[in-house]
Amino acid sequence: MVTSTRPTKRRPAPTTLARATGSILDLIGLRDVQDGCLCLHPNTTTAQKTKKNELEYKAVIAVEPVNFMLMSEQEQEAILESFRRLLTRLSTAEQISIHVRVLPYDLQPYLNKLEQAEQHSSSELVSVMARDHEQFLKRLASRHAILQREFYLRVGITLDKSQQRFKRYKLTPEEIFERAKTLLDQKCQDLLGDIQSCGLAAARLDDYQLAQYYLSCVHTRYATDYPIQPTHLLARDRPARALNLSDIEGMSEDEASSARIAPTVPALPHVEHDPLPGVLGWEPLDLSEIIAESKSKGSNTTTPAREQPDKKSRWFSKKHGASSSKKKNQADNAENVRSVHTMLSELIQPSLIEQKEQYIRLHRESSEYFRARSVEGYPAYVVAGWMDRLIQIDEPYVDLVMYIETLDPAQYTTLLSRKLTGFVATQRIEANAGRVDDPHITEARQEVEELRSKIVQQVERVHSVSLYVCARGSSLDELRSRDGKIVSLLRSLDLDNVELSLQHLQAWQCVLPDARDILGRRKILDTSSVVTAFPFASTSLSTEPGSLVGVMPSGSLVIIDPSSSQLDNGHEIKFAKSGAGKSYHEKVTLMRRLLMGYESVVIDPENEYASLCEQFGGASVRLSAGSLQINPFDLPRSDSKDRNILEEKFNSLLVLFDLLLADRNPGTLTQREKSYLSKCITRTYADHGIFSDVATHSKQPPCMADLHAIMVSGICGRDDFDLADRLLRHLSAFPHKTQVELSNPLVVFNIRDLNDELRPVGVFSIVEHVWTQVRSERRPRKRQLIIDEGWALLQYPESGRHLAELCRRARKYNLSLRITSQMVEDFLGTEAGRVILTNASMKFLMKQDPASIDEISRAFHLSDGERKYLLSCGRGEGLFFANQSHVPLRVVASDIEHRIATTNPQELEAEEQKREEEHAARKRTQKMEAIAVEARANEFTVVMPRFYSADTSEES
Repeated sequence: MVTSTRPTKRRPAPTTLARATGSILDLIGLRDVQDGCLCLHPNTTTAQKTKKNELEYKAVIAVEPVNFMLMSEQEQEAILESFRRLLTRLSTAEQISIHVRVLPYDLQPYLNKLEQAEQHSSSELVSVMARDHEQFLKRLASRHAILQREFYLRVGITLDKSQQRFKRYKLTPEEIFERAKTLLDQKCQDLLGDIQSCGLAAARLDDYQLAQYYLSCVHTRYATDYPIQPTHLLARDRPARALNLSDIEGMSEDEASSARIAPTVPALPHVEHDPLPGVLGWEPLDLSEIIAESKSKGSNTTTPAREQPDKKSRWFSKKHGASSSKKKNQADNAENVRSVHTMLSELIQPSLIEQKEQYIRLHRESSEYFRARSVEGYPAYVVAGWMDRLIQIDEPYVDLVMYIETLDPAQYTTLLSRKLTGFVATQRIEANAGRVDDPHITEARQEVEELRSKIVQQVERVHSVSLYVCARGSSLDELRSRDGKIVSLLRSLDLDNVELSLQHLQAWQCVLPDARDILGRRKILDTSSVVTAFPFASTSLSTEPGSLVGVMPSGSLVIIDPSSSQLDNGHEIKFAKSGAGKSYHEKVTLMRRLLMGYESVVIDPENEYASLCEQFGGASVRLSAGSLQINPFDLPRSDSKDRNILEEKFNSLLVLFDLLLADRNPGTLTQREKSYLSKCITRTYADHGIFSDVATHSKQPPCMADLHAIMVSGICGRDDFDLADRLLRHLSAFPHKTQVELSNPLVVFNIRDLNDELRPVGVFSIVEHVWTQVRSERRPRKRQLIIDEGWALLQYPESGRHLAELCRRARKYNLSLRITSQMVEDFLGTEAGRVILTNASMKFLMKQDPASIDEISRAFHLSDGERKYLLSCGRGEGLFFANQSHVPLRVVASDIEHRIATTNPQELEAEEQKREEEHAARKRTQKMEAIAVEARANEFTVVMPRFYSADTSEES
């Protein structure tokens, strides 16, 4: 039955709640969002109802999980101890809510990018690879559900306006909100500190994120298909602003969109249940007059608003009454405005809720079915992280909601004393009757005594815990199937559960960000028991649409976008022994990033990328001892005056001369040598009219020959260090002008022909050239720099420090570094190597040698199981780290990707043999076709000799 906004006679209790005031809107506690706070209506649904004068505010913190089960025992103990501190800091009667959501990973944006690459690429190979990779992804997704998990911590405060301090100072609504906001901010800061001490990353949701999160909790699929727009938040609870069309014509699209809904009154926090007009004292708007006026002018536009209720109708008069008093008129006006302006709760509410015994149906554009279960019993003994199996359920559209409230220890101690008295009395009765003590009662008595002792000693605290597991589905069959899998999983975990018959609506309200435990199905647990749950655990690593990295053992895909805001940066470090497949993985990743629009620069020490570069139409640059092709004196074209660009170039040149001129041991020039070189470099730039002024940097830069001439001339003093002589033998390697352009999406620098002495110089020159180029762009494009064997730079102190500094600053210029190395011990043995490792958001540990596993284990705090996995894993397998979590990963590739990326000699030989056989077969076919044509011509010559005879007229 559908209810209406108009009062009617007695009717049966409704089973369907329609979109009407007094029905669905009363189920949603949200009034408004402001400054990261959810402002709620008074709670009238739970046993602990809030009073009329109490104001309730909530905040939501998004938490990035960790892979708890893969951690070592020491790491697990540290995290659990930090989580214990978070729980013990909660004051008595303070409640927090933890919401875990399992949602499908949306592959469509990834597939859309591949379609764009296929349609807009000028290269036939790129189009073929984009289509092939799209089909490859669909095949992988069909084998296993691709899921993502979101974790939220919800906290709130309540203010009582009737308190004496509020009355004494006569605080305004704005001041009350500011006080509430301050208290809530402080509570969130404390929680964020505790969360970070657990090794977790967390961030508080802003206004738009709160609104979108609320909508997704109401109707998950609708929120995905029709997300709330930022303009909706600007237009809520206020009239539209009319603009002349001539004003809009001169605006950009974003400005015009914002201007159309720009508020005409300042936004104030909704701390009162009464609407804003009563607070501000302004008169209600007559929209009919505004619309009529805009029509008469013919040049105004306005946002459409809902029709006002008819004041002459019997229903309106009956509901609001007729009074000439000023107070009631203001109330009528306020009600009038509230019905005209769009409230945020109206944007969020479903259009219909139908309640059945075993589910509820929410409808908005499409129907979503909801069913919930409550966990009523827990096993007697649990292991740390037992909730991880529940969180890792292989089903989408599942919500886990846990409410934790700290109880008064004195009251609970009294309850335990009563239980203990009962146990003692039972044992005495049994003893007087001559019966042996019941072992169950004896054990229960010991547990109660220990718990009471710990509570009195303040070692333990007690909490009431509610745990609800909810399923959603687009159809009843899908809902029943999903709920059946949840029941099976709960039983396997020895968790007693009950279906919430006729209470699914209340369970749906428990899921909402209002964070109100309406059902109140609580069980009392001590802190140690709650800590073992640790709900912030997940094996999912995927970010928003990026590119495929690999497949987990469970079949789940790992998709990473290096430019994602979920990562600190896009840098990746890869450690692997020879033959573990690190170059194969790098080439597969490179091809996928090219399809995603990334530009790539590769430093190729063994000419392994030549085939890939040729097939993608990339630029191949060969460096040799006689031609480095890069002028190290180039300056970035930048208008920025925030830094001294010339001084930075001086420092990089000194690093280059450390590699070029210094002895291998100690590997650096002396301070006197550097001082002399600095004078010469300064004079060299000055002779070309280049100074610290950025305006002079557009002039033609000097070259290495110019510097050598300055040193030989003695203008800057006598060369007592023979630096000019040392430089002379390398002078021919440096050109007068850089001969390399990075305009091609793929540039491969082949340094195979560089000897051991010049290889570090070549690698450094390439890195510095790329760094100069990205800083010259006003809007740096997404670009990745692949350094195969980064030890070439890290073995020298100055170049290592320079690379570490580049790693820290590269994200600002949309540059991500990908560094591989098999010299693990040497890499981690340098200060620069450890800095780079710390700054990289992603690490990939592939198969390791027994000689290096100890160093790897210490650096990454690996467990014994992880050590054994890295020693025994196959080619292309390893542990992939992203932010605070890591998972086992296997590199997978389609047939086309594999043929391009592989360097296996047997496979290459077989591929070459296959191509030769195909070529020979084509030649045989062509030869047979030619013979057949000639045979047919001979046949026709016999039948019609005159027609096929040679025309000799022209020859004569």
